[in-house]
Amino acid sequence: MRFEKIDRLLEEGKVKEAIDLAHQVSGRDSKIDFLGYIARKIGRNLEYEEYYNIITREMMEIAELLSEEWKKAKTFALLGYIAHEAGKELEAEKYFNLALEHSSSIKEYIGRANALTEVAYYMALSGRLNEALEIFKLAKEFLRNSQGNYVDPMMKLIRRITEIAERTTTPDAIKFYELIHEIYSLLNMKVKAKRIENKIGLIKSAFKEGVAAVRKALENGDIDSAIDVVKFLTPEDRLVALVEIARWLYNNDQKKYAEMIAKDIASQILNGDISVSDSSLSYIAYTLMNLGFLDEALITAGHISDELELSQILADLSRMFIKLGNTRKALKIIKAIPHKGIRRSLIEEIQGELDVGHK
Repeated sequence: MRFEKIDRLLEEGKVKEAIDLAHQVSGRDSKIDFLGYIARKIGRNLEYEEYYNIITREMMEIAELLSEEWKKAKTFALLGYIAHEAGKELEAEKYFNLALEHSSSIKEYIGRANALTEVAYYMALSGRLNEALEIFKLAKEFLRNSQGNYVDPMMKLIRRITEIAERTTTPDAIKFYELIHEIYSLLNMKVKAKRIENKIGLIKSAFKEGVAAVRKALENGDIDSAIDVVKFLTPEDRLVALVEIARWLYNNDQKKYAEMIAKDIASQILNGDISVSDSSLSYIAYTLMNLGFLDEALITAGHISDELELSQILADLSRMFIKLGNTRKALKIIKAIPHKGIRRSLIEEIQGELDVGHK
């Protein structure tokens, strides 16, 4: 709730009020989290540079008052991430080095592992995936060699690695999941280890097979795996995969969710942020058309550059609108058909129906 209030204040440009709200929080850990949240939100806004500097200095001061050394390391790692988000890479490097120094000063293995877990986590969020992976591995080794009960900190380590793995859409994700699998195996959690093993196989198939991996999962009725694969595909393949998922949902009596995906596909294409080939656009448009999502199919078809392909799809769409009794929409589409021959032939074919629609 407090984060939501802070967001509202920042949206209104009330940075001082947001900081005052963070100061009302009891507990140094929570105060650091809220101040860090504000600093990350305003970091790239030069107008708030003074507030940014005030917040980061205060976070450092609070960190020095923390009794547990691993929490100090965590705070400096958080500051490194905040600086990275603000585009201050030299500053980020300084903070991460401080975080590692504090981690190294901890003699007790579990405490050092906790510190390294947090440093690796914030490094990974900052895009330093290879460094983060090695530090996560180091944390695992310190826990494995500790004399105390390491199950809880090991589970915390897994949670942090999982957060990074789930955010990663490159092949690097496999390395993080392999480390998670290794830790589950070490803890003798065979069921969870097997689940991660299956996930690794799924991700590998996504990079190797692309959309085919989604189709294979859907053929097996495994909608969850199909959805998991999507984020590892290229932007174009992702859209094709989504239309496959929409079709599966439609055919399995989940038309509401299929429609939501259809609208999302059309929105992504309409925004023009993704470069999509004519063949993929045509496939998506026809699939949406066959599912009855005609408006979404029309939006998709509108981005096809090949005149003949576009004309054929628009002709088919106009026929479907006529069948639904929407001759006005059909007529608009027919007028937009760029290929004169296809447009003329279609008008002759459906002239009678158009006449009826205009009476």
